[in-house]
Amino acid sequence: MRAGKPRYRLGQRPSLRMQGYDGSDPAGTTLGHSRGGAVSQAAELFAGFSEPGIDVADYEQAARMHNLCRARGIAGSAIDFLICAVAQRRAWHIFTTNRDFECFYGRVLELKLYAVA
Repeated sequence: MRAGKPRYRLGQRPSLRMQGYDGSDPAGTTLGHSRGGAVSQAAELFAGFSEPGIDVADYEQAARMHNLCRARGIAGSAIDFLICAVAQRRAWHIFTTNRDFECFYGRVLELKLYAVA
């Protein structure tokens, strides 16, 4: 085991406290964003949009996409591949400034990417 890597016993998982969609943070900790106000503002902006349901087929498609990319030497996160799968199955464009989608995933997975000018 490498130094600095946390050890967990079989069956144990680390616990994470996550911020709610409404920007509330009852535990007093914010995971993933250092400015809680920005999260609240984003939640207000997106409140008018309906959330797409994520199906088992989306997760299966994400796994296939992961395997396809790995076979070509491209590594990515589970969340990135889930975003790709949800978008591809619904024929949506992906709007992101993350260059991985354009430089890596987009070339292999035939994604529709929204170009930022």
